[in-house]
Amino acid sequence: MDLLGHDVAGRPYLTIGAADLTCAQSRPGQDRVALLRRGTIEYHAEWRENLAGSRLFWGPYVALAAGVYLLAFSGGVEGELTLDFAHRGGNVLLKRVGLTDFAAPVCLVLTEPAADFEMQAVKTRELRALKLEAIAFHRVYTPAAVLAG
Repeated sequence: MDLLGHDVAGRPYLTIGAADLTCAQSRPGQDRVALLRRGTIEYHAEWRENLAGSRLFWGPYVALAAGVYLLAFSGGVEGELTLDFAHRGGNVLLKRVGLTDFAAPVCLVLTEPAADFEMQAVKTRELRALKLEAIAFHRVYTPAAVLAG
């Protein structure tokens, strides 16, 4: 099932808010850190060791049809944010990118449908700060087989 809606020009799109993603929790016995605040994911490097696991956030586990997508991120980055794009329970890596800003969209090519598409923000020493409000998915190319559907 394709979950994308359509914008006023008829182009397929989907917007994922920060609250649609799952965030890492504080390690037991550490100072409590809440990455999701007022609908925005905020991270600062000094919190790195307080957060459990190797990811900052992940999700949203949505169905995407095959096609070419441009992903536009709202917010800001200090340092470099490493993002993995995956499906099949996170076991199939589709693409890994390092973003130093959100100025340009990320291009993602899906050669097959992804029933449980997810993004995983990797916790690295290169990321100093992050503010993520939303991610807009715009499908800019749809294969004929999907259109015939």
